[in-house]
Amino acid sequence: MIKITAQVIILNKLGQVLCVSRKTDHSDMGLPGGKQDPEDFGNALYTAIRETKEETGLDVKYEDMKLVLAMHKYGSMSYTFYATKYTGEINHNEPHIVKWGTFNDLFNGSFGKYNELAYDSLVDMNVVPNLN
Repeated sequence: MIKITAQVIILNKLGQVLCVSRKTDHSDMGLPGGKQDPEDFGNALYTAIRETKEETGLDVKYEDMKLVLAMHKYGSMSYTFYATKYTGEINHNEPHIVKWGTFNDLFNGSFGKYNELAYDSLVDMNVVPNLN
């Protein structure tokens, strides 16, 4: 059975991206997201919405999500969505750091190469300027 994961890109009004650290290394930043649970009914969007709420406290809605990257690698299928809107405040009970950062913070993390591909999709969609 293929493992499904989903991540979400959230930008604030200043153009900063929401970053979540690894639980074991607070300097290793990535996107909010995680593995699909049975309660997600096999829907990667449900996974993305649930994981975002759990990890950050922010709410994103199904209708405000756009797929920017899907990739099968190492026996996993990963989906990354861009949330065009979000509500709420950062508030969580998990052992990681949540902060507004830069795409370079994401590029330097464990999933840097994948996050670069997601960033390239956002550039192509005219969501963010090309920094390269």
